[in-house]
Amino acid sequence: MSSPRVFIDPRTGAINGLNNSGTHGKKGSEKPADTDQCHDITVYSAIGLARSARYGKLRGAQWFSNSGSGRDVEVQAWYQGGISVMDFTDPANPFEIAYFDRGPIDPKMLVLGGDWSAYWYNGYTYGSEIARGLDVFQLTPSKFLTQNEIDAAKTVMVADLNVKNQQKIDWPAKLVVAKAYLDQLSRSQALPASRIAKLQKAIENTEKSHMSKNNMAKLNGLVPSLEKSAATAKTPADATRMHALADVLRHPSA
Repeated sequence: MSSPRVFIDPRTGAINGLNNSGTHGKKGSEKPADTDQCHDITVYSAIGLARSARYGKLRGAQWFSNSGSGRDVEVQAWYQGGISVMDFTDPANPFEIAYFDRGPIDPKMLVLGGDWSAYWYNGYTYGSEIARGLDVFQLTPSKFLTQNEIDAAKTVMVADLNVKNQQKIDWPAKLVVAKAYLDQLSRSQALPASRIAKLQKAIENTEKSHMSKNNMAKLNGLVPSLEKSAATAKTPADATRMHALADVLRHPSA
């Protein structure tokens, strides 16, 4: 399309739908220029979604819309503000789970520099730093992110990366992925602590036994109760996690 009306106001038909309010400028409240462009955009074609960043002039913003997976996480570059890693599983309430603060190039004057963009690729985050060159980051555990989740993310490897088109990720049925789902269910308190511990113990025993038939059968026996809990989960995200965990426990791999 030569001129997509992605910012149209559906009520009035105005193509500059985001410019109904003023913004603070040097002379007080000033009306921004028409919102008619995206600074950057990425498309998730497999599920028919697109996400844009900083659209229009004098107005910085970002859209969030989730994919319906167990947890949605993105990395975002902010020039000399560094890099932010955000959880937007609930798109109405995104929050930061990790960051890199590079500090200003010069604290007394504006100098062009910092991370222009940042992308996750096969377990690492790569940032194109304008002044220095290439930054390479690796996540570390925190209260928002466990080692199991970090290890689970590394189970998905892609042959190439086109940053304008998000690839659909199919998580392998590995036990580390199951442990990541359990960590998420524990964080959201979707299951009682005693039940989380029972599931963790069953997974641990299966790993130690090198996937013995007896322990695999015990994992399979936990699936019906998980599916039942998913039907009454507090949030759609927790329900999705329980279904995904049940799928792994049905046919786990080392």
